[in-house]
Amino acid sequence: MLRNFFALILVLLATPLPTILTRVDADFATLTIVVPWHPAPKSITAGAAVSRFASRTVRTLHVPPEDKVIALTFDDGPWPSGTPRTLALLEKYNAKATFYVIGMYAKRHPELVREAFERGHEIGNHSWTHRYKGITPIELLAEVDGTSELIKQLIGETAVTFRPPGAVLNNGMAARAKSKGYPIVLWSVNSGDTAPNATSTSMIQNVLNHASPGAIVLMHDGGAKQLAKAKALPIILEELTKQGYRFVTVSELLEIAKDPKPIVKPAAPRVLLSPKATPKQSR
Repeated sequence: MLRNFFALILVLLATPLPTILTRVDADFATLTIVVPWHPAPKSITAGAAVSRFASRTVRTLHVPPEDKVIALTFDDGPWPSGTPRTLALLEKYNAKATFYVIGMYAKRHPELVREAFERGHEIGNHSWTHRYKGITPIELLAEVDGTSELIKQLIGETAVTFRPPGAVLNNGMAARAKSKGYPIVLWSVNSGDTAPNATSTSMIQNVLNHASPGAIVLMHDGGAKQLAKAKALPIILEELTKQGYRFVTVSELLEIAKDPKPIVKPAAPRVLLSPKATPKQSR
């Protein structure tokens, strides 16, 4: 067994990181590393619109004034009670949305992921376990690549955007996703539906008071406050519809949005050399 262990270490050291495919069980208790694997592409397969925003962090998007569009996003699912209710309400208002799924939940409820996709919604990558810190390099592969692989297995397409749990950008997940070409999608409007004191009224007010064309709205189909969410979502959909909004997926919003500003690398700092001290004259 010890010999096999050292053999595995040698294989891993000799294998480029993207060629390692990680697989995990539903509760992240088991991590299996399968080598070799076909090298992953340098960037995700995506349309030109998504490619324009590759490896960028997106919070809100500038859209032409005639396009009154808004992207509703739902995190932390799929959830056995919340996701079907959300899908039914979206269908009632002919609204498309993006579901940022957690890998371990998608594995437990694959039928909900497929249903959302078949109804015309987008499936985004929201990591495998929704962890914030203490993530090793190997675990990063499971969190980002493993979730992407599972989504592809379930719906036949790879997720083209990534949302880091809690919008944390410094724990390695966002960096890994950027290295794969994912746009890092955050939000410009927060419904506040995960706050301890959240109510359906506060959720409605948070969304309606801050909605604007090109906005990305954060909500959750998973987690607590399910009854409050169930009351809030139809009112949000109804009011935004009355205001003339059209509900689109994140990828559709990227398609409509104006080109992002080019990334300008900062100039290298100038190094100021201190003048050499004048040597003291010997007495």
